[in-house]
Amino acid sequence: MTIAETSTIRLFLADPHTLFREGLSALVATRPGLAIAGEASSGEEALERAPQLEPDVVLLDPEIPGHDIRGVEACRALHARLPRTPILMLTYSRDLGFILEALRAGAWGYVLKDLPFQRLASCIEHVHSQGLRIRPFLADGALDVPTVEASPEENGATLSPREREILALVAQGRANKEIGQALSISEHTVRNHISNIFGKLRARDRTEAAIQGLRRGLI
Repeated sequence: MTIAETSTIRLFLADPHTLFREGLSALVATRPGLAIAGEASSGEEALERAPQLEPDVVLLDPEIPGHDIRGVEACRALHARLPRTPILMLTYSRDLGFILEALRAGAWGYVLKDLPFQRLASCIEHVHSQGLRIRPFLADGALDVPTVEASPEENGATLSPREREILALVAQGRANKEIGQALSISEHTVRNHISNIFGKLRARDRTEAAIQGLRRGLI
């Protein structure tokens, strides 16, 4: 029976550490429905091999080395070659600035390497089946996003109930048209709300707004 016939999720693992790749490959082999399609130990190797193999999900260490393509740049280059393929960052880092950089580079999620394998497998299956970005890998505890104290001008009271609804959908990676359809409002109204949200959260883009919403407990 072929991979396609069994609906196996084919993974591409890009990580510089041989022992980690071998260990994760062994764990993946125990999970029905998952399989390693290929591996890479550098940014250049990942960019060469992943597009050829066309995996369903890429697992990438955002600190992967390389001569010209390394770290988050490897994510950006892979996303350009495989724009519809979910890229999950696997790392030990909990730095929110680094998370923002990775998400802006095209990562669909950010998962800590110290998670139990079953949690990682669930994240992989979730992003493959539903195509959601950001929230499944930040809000469910896969990453410890601390709640921060905010001034009265910055806390949740400054966002209206409608703005919080829209921010939650933004965090799921929904486009303005999808948000409008979900809430039965026009795209123009959605754009206005998102602009207001950016101003209130002092966010430069949708990704940063989603992160701020998560940190402040708004979504």
